[in-house]
Amino acid sequence: MSQAERVSRIHFLLTSRGKVTLAELKSEFEVSRATVMRDIELMRDRLFSPITYDPNENAYVYDNQAR
Repeated sequence: MSQAERVSRIHFLLTSRGKVTLAELKSEFEVSRATVMRDIELMRDRLFSPITYDPNENAYVYDNQAR
């Protein structure tokens, strides 16, 4: 799966579920933690996606106030 496909899937999961864990992403994409983190960084830094980490949920979410 390409990075573009993973980024698209992360966006879909965040919008449909509201949150997604690192473990879920690693498992779904069968990639390392580093790969998932690079994808999230790309979404934040280059695509300006308001992704934040919610420690209470132990998951990544879209920051609705930044949208």
